[in-house]
Amino acid sequence: MGLFDRFKKNKELPFSRGSYFHTAINDDDLHTLINQAIDVFERNEHADTETIILSIYRIYPDKNLAIALYRFIPTAFCRLFFYQVNYSDEYIVASKGKEPQEFHYSDDGIYNMVAMISKQRIIQSARPEATFNVLFHSADFNAINKAVKDGAELENLSCFPSYFAKTV
Repeated sequence: MGLFDRFKKNKELPFSRGSYFHTAINDDDLHTLINQAIDVFERNEHADTETIILSIYRIYPDKNLAIALYRFIPTAFCRLFFYQVNYSDEYIVASKGKEPQEFHYSDDGIYNMVAMISKQRIIQSARPEATFNVLFHSADFNAINKAVKDGAELENLSCFPSYFAKTV
């Protein structure tokens, strides 16, 4: 590792701007981590939230990033799967004792990388059924799926902003 590589790895990188937290992971490592996190979802059909987050955390020990990937990956998959639905660009993060803060998926560098990789993974999937292992973790997917079963047309559906509790 050269002098410039060490400097580049230690500074906060611009892709974390726009997110509700900052991380020092570089783009290449984030790309790899996102793919590995999608693998975790796909391989663990009946895993609960905590199991998925812990599995991602074991790959890269940043609790905030593990939680963000748990939130963002199913969201991206749902938006790609049910692309006809009108989704809100906002997501809201609430912290105990503080006013909720609004962020935008379109401005979030981490979410945007998740969305790009998710699209590639869905298109290139050798196991399309594994996509559902990701989708079932999305509250939007579950609500949309229920609405469609009840007779709603996808084009007539809209989703409210996501609401997340800041846990760390």
